[in-house]
Amino acid sequence: MSVAIVTVLAGSHLLTVVAAYVGVRRHLTRRGWAWALLAAGLLLAAAGTLVKWTLFLPGAFKPGPVTLVLPVAGHLIYVAALVAWTRHSGNHVTLERVLDGLFVMVVLLTLCWVMVVDPARAGGVAPSEVPVYLLFPVLDLLLLGCVTVMLSEVVFGSAAGLMIVVAASTLFFSDLAGGRDLASGLPVGLPVAALAVASNVAFAVALLLEPPEAEQHPTTTPADKVVRRRLALLTVLGVVPVVLLVVEVSRSRLVQDAEIDLLDIQVLSGSMIVLLAVAFSRVARMVSTAESLSSDLASLARSDHLTALPNRRSGDAELGRAIDAAAVTGETLAVALLDLDRFKAFNDQFGHHAGDELLVSSAQAWQSCLGVGQVLARYGGEEFLLVCSDMPASSVAEVIDRMRGFTPHGQNFSAGVAVWDGTESATQLVSRADDALYEAKESGRGCTRLSYGREATPLETVARPRPMPATGRPSFEDLP
Repeated sequence: MSVAIVTVLAGSHLLTVVAAYVGVRRHLTRRGWAWALLAAGLLLAAAGTLVKWTLFLPGAFKPGPVTLVLPVAGHLIYVAALVAWTRHSGNHVTLERVLDGLFVMVVLLTLCWVMVVDPARAGGVAPSEVPVYLLFPVLDLLLLGCVTVMLSEVVFGSAAGLMIVVAASTLFFSDLAGGRDLASGLPVGLPVAALAVASNVAFAVALLLEPPEAEQHPTTTPADKVVRRRLALLTVLGVVPVVLLVVEVSRSRLVQDAEIDLLDIQVLSGSMIVLLAVAFSRVARMVSTAESLSSDLASLARSDHLTALPNRRSGDAELGRAIDAAAVTGETLAVALLDLDRFKAFNDQFGHHAGDELLVSSAQAWQSCLGVGQVLARYGGEEFLLVCSDMPASSVAEVIDRMRGFTPHGQNFSAGVAVWDGTESATQLVSRADDALYEAKESGRGCTRLSYGREATPLETVARPRPMPATGRPSFEDLP
């Protein structure tokens, strides 16, 4: 390798040292300790550059532990920096990302075998020297595995994150090509140095940019695009061992008197088996996630997000099923609409948070009063729908009285009850219950009205709401 190439390489490392100094000064005050770790790794790598590239010079001394300590330490700190960066940027390490990282590492490890171990075996390199040629590519492989795990919408939306990906990738291919040249007994050429310089420049640019943080990037790349990109990358990488296996078999058949290298076939086949296992695990996780999301969406579609009761759509569906069942069995069916009294005044005086808490606690208390064949749903705002199957009107009134007694914080509600006449639709039945509720409101609130056909007659009237318990909670007694 020429002195000019080594000089350019040393200059690129100097650039990373300067960028590390500037970047840490800019970002350390904003919890940039992950950036500081990355800078420390680059400094160690720069210090070990001469040692590392001395190994690439023709006729250089054999590497030993002392000559490798700085570069190896630099790589390990790179990995620590990426782990810290993942936590710092708001990413969460999931099993899916770990499987993706393992997938990438297996593919690249296969490349290491083909590009470094095979030439070393063919060139008669002593087995004890092969791990030295593999050392840096394998460390880079670990680095790329960490990069794959941390890839997320935050990183894809960050220029610094993309520069880290470019830097780690070019570093791997630089060390891989250098290891191949050494294993083949060739001098390390310009392409290897060019890739190393590109990696240093990318690291320097990343250090000067803003660290990617979820709170700093409200407009990050959408998560669905990130997933598609990850899967596309994994698909392309998954083809690599297959292509290498085909090339190995074809080469052996084309070259006269050449035998198929069984060890190569075993290694490539083994890597494909591992990749298939990882891919199946990844697909299983995706299916499990999809099923979980589907279940959550179905639950959200049926339930009210605040009270966790069935929502209006579920309440209407339950009423429709109850009407169909009553039409067959001839059982009595009653529907009640419940409305918390003076709820708007309560919200205005005590705030919407207190109003929401009243709705939630009321729903929980009322739900505990119900038995078999009785369904309570939130119908909208402070209004609730109660469906009572196979119950006479007097029993429905008793259920409503019991619910009124359990209404929290000394509050009260009005109720309108309609008994199904055997012919009307669900809409007509609810409309009659709504008319009865209106009559209860007009009669002074805190009472229940029952509708038989077109008539609305009082079942019970509550003159005053109960006093507030000694809990410091607001009561309607406080309202004007």
